[in-house]
Amino acid sequence: MKNELINQIIEMEWDMFQKTQNVGGRAWCQDDYKQFDGNRRAQFESWDEKTLQLYLKDLQEAERAGQNLVTLKYAYMMETTSPLEYLRLKDQLPEIDAEKRLLIDRMAEMTASWCEEFAAAYPNLGRHGRPARSEADAPGITSAQTYCRGELSTYSLETLKSLYEVYERYAEEHTNLFERSVESEMKFVWNKSLKEIETEIGL
Repeated sequence: MKNELINQIIEMEWDMFQKTQNVGGRAWCQDDYKQFDGNRRAQFESWDEKTLQLYLKDLQEAERAGQNLVTLKYAYMMETTSPLEYLRLKDQLPEIDAEKRLLIDRMAEMTASWCEEFAAAYPNLGRHGRPARSEADAPGITSAQTYCRGELSTYSLETLKSLYEVYERYAEEHTNLFERSVESEMKFVWNKSLKEIETEIGL
């Protein structure tokens, strides 16, 4: 059941990703389904079925309303990566209320902290990955904190509340959710462990 939910979500996201128009034209990653599938699958396998079902519902409702959640995700990120462009788009984006903003900020902060811990444990991978915090954002550079905030901004309040419970469970178990996702992505895309990739990059 869980794997089927993930498959449905990835199928819908990939379709939205294909319809997303970038300022500089079509991005190379829009032609790399394997990378996209591995990246998204690595994220979603850490979620519980309840949260997956809620997010799938968000995607379905957005599709019926003619909204592209992937396009919105990248637009929200531009608040810190491309501020001038964001100002031109801001009024077209769905407004985020205070309750949603609080949950988004808490989870983005947790993600940034996990990213910092990951970079300390895997310095070679850390150097080649996203910076942890939004202060490092610039055109072409999106931090883990900003990416997380942008994506979460497209979720419904119900989905955010459910996902926050997932984050809290991992925090209580002292499990680094960022590291777990990267580890899964390495397995799905390259069929290698984190330690193997860390060693290869350092050679």
